[in-house]
Amino acid sequence: PDAQAKVQHISLSAFPNPVNDVLNVQIRQTRNESDPTILRLTHISGKILFELNTVSRKGEQLLTIPMAMYPAGLYILTIEAGEILQTSKIIKAE
Repeated sequence: PDAQAKVQHISLSAFPNPVNDVLNVQIRQTRNESDPTILRLTHISGKILFELNTVSRKGEQLLTIPMAMYPAGLYILTIEAGEILQTSKIIKAE
């Protein structure tokens, strides 16, 4: 399959955004395979603040990242699953 087809089977959504205390991360996979998956929260400066190794399976998973201890600002949420890399900008409110 081409790269376009690969991207389709995993989607990432994070809410609420802007976030105050807890960031909910929903991973949705449509393929019937298990992929080792890394969920990573990085400050805009490049410092990795949170990393979770999990396995994405068909269906939806809801994960939470505690955010209360981090300062307000811009963060990057990254999901790596197999050959797929998706990023999302997260704003931490004052």
